[in-house]
Amino acid sequence: MLNEMGRFTYINPTHAGLYGYTTEELIGQSWHGLYSDDHCTNFYDTSFPVLQSQGWWQGELEGKKKNGEIFDVEVFLTLLKNEKREQKGLLCTCRDITERKQLEVAQKSSEQGIRELYEIASRYDEPWEERMAALLEMGCRRFNLPFGVLTQLENDRLRVEFVRTPLNEVSVGVEFPKDQIFCGETLKSVQPLSFAQASLTEWKNHPGYTTLGLEAYIGAPIIVDRQQYGTLAFASQESRKDEFTDAERDFIQLMVQWVG
Repeated sequence: MLNEMGRFTYINPTHAGLYGYTTEELIGQSWHGLYSDDHCTNFYDTSFPVLQSQGWWQGELEGKKKNGEIFDVEVFLTLLKNEKREQKGLLCTCRDITERKQLEVAQKSSEQGIRELYEIASRYDEPWEERMAALLEMGCRRFNLPFGVLTQLENDRLRVEFVRTPLNEVSVGVEFPKDQIFCGETLKSVQPLSFAQASLTEWKNHPGYTTLGLEAYIGAPIIVDRQQYGTLAFASQESRKDEFTDAERDFIQLMVQWVG
């Protein structure tokens, strides 16, 4: 609850904890401290008139935690009035919707990716090499990783068939012993292999990290006529901020199904 000056007169521990505070820290403080300056200004310009007019308002804001972290929050406000119908404060309830917003972004990204993959697959008049180049470019962009490669398995070695790198560090035709690169590990599973920071996992002792220095990686095996053909993979020598999502693993699986 807030008084007519917008300062907390009561706040339960759950609400306070949502922003990283204790109840005692927020009593008597303005609600402005829990939101960015831009959102406060925008609220007064666009949402406050609605609240005054209809007596309630519901919407989404960017909350600001005690440690400075920004997160998505759904806010519901109700005007409180005294027996003379004069405004005496606000009742506020909040809900963290970060996960929901992330799912919405992931779904939108997946839908966009599927449309783009279909568009590449439908370029029947283009050479296979051009379509593969487009596929690798799309994968690098989607996974936010600079290296993209398609390999073919030949005995105990993996040969680079198509590759996209920032500075042409790897050339088509180069071969690697499959046990020396992460793509070889990818062949051991029917599911995609992925990690955001190899140095923090069991992969820190693998030659793919110790020799090639790959921190972030996502790859999936390519199956042709029920036989292992090779792999499609994307990687970076820099760690990735976020872990790979199920949607991203599903998408690379879709990519290898098309290639196969």
